[in-house]
Parts: sequence; C-alpha cells; structure tokens
Amino acid sequence: MSDTVFPVRELLPILERYSLEHQRQEGSAHWVIDLFLELGVAFESLYAVLEAMYYTDEAPFQGSNRRYIASDLVYLLHGWFQDSAQLGGIVFGSEAAAERVSETLLLMQQEPHNTDSVREMSEKLRVAISDLLA
Repeated sequence: MSDTVFPVRELLPILERYSLEHQRQEGSAHWVIDLFLELGVAFESLYAVLEAMYYTDEAPFQGSNRRYIASDLVYLLHGWFQDSAQLGGIVFGSEAAAERVSETLLLMQQEPHNTDSVREMSEKLRVAISDLLA
C-alpha cells in the first residue's frame, strides 16, 4: 500500500470521476469505496481524499454533482463508524477525529444539493457520534 505504487490520492478521484461520467445507475452505487476497502486501504486515507474532493468543488463534482461525493463520504463514514465501534475505544480513533467527522457531517446535512438520504444518514451519524462522546 505504498503511496508510490498505489497512490490513493490520485486513484480515488480518477475512479470517482469515471463512476460519475460513465457508470451512473450501473452496478453498486458505492463500488469505488468498496473496492478500496477490499484492497485494505484505511478508512482514514479514503476519508481525507473524499473530504478534500467534497470541499474543493473541482469538476465534475461541482454544484449538484457534489452529492455523488457526499453519498460516498457518508457511506464510508458509516462503515468506519461501525468498524471502529466494534473494535471498542473511541470511534474514528480519537475524539479529535470524531469531532472533525461530526463537523463534516453537519455541513453535508445542511447542503441543499445533497439527497434526503445523505442528509438523514449524516444526522443519524452525528447523533450516534455525539452519544458516544458524551
């Protein structure tokens, strides 16, 4: 999983773009994320790249197309939450990381272009994180 051999920061945006432009409504909605997770890429690494993609507003993920990144981001965060909760300890590895994730979820929850399911899942995850940190 060396960055030199397998540069997640470069490959993830390429596959996300391919998925959006060529595979809408075909196959699993989250196949890109599932692929990276099956290859053993850490949740944290995927989160860092997706979060940057969500905030940078780069083509083709601008305007209403940001919802595709938001959907994969919420999917990833839900899986990461479940995985880290099963391991025990603090979800997402630390309180600081959990708070950062919670802030991202709040912004996604408030974004009007996101689908209702993304906004609902964002709210549910924020509540679950808050309950565990309290």
